[in-house]
Amino acid sequence: MGVPEIEALLLYWATERQVAASTGNQALNAICCLYCEVRAEHFVGLVGGS
Repeated sequence: MGVPEIEALLLYWATERQVAASTGNQALNAICCLYCEVRAEHFVGLVGGS
């Protein structure tokens, strides 16, 4: 899963599923943590990514 897929997922949750902004932020932070800490990858261009 790359930046476009993550952005699409978060957008889907926000628009179609109408999840709260805090839930989307928590999901984004969890994804970033997974990729940065576990997979040692960083997302350039993704808000909240390093």
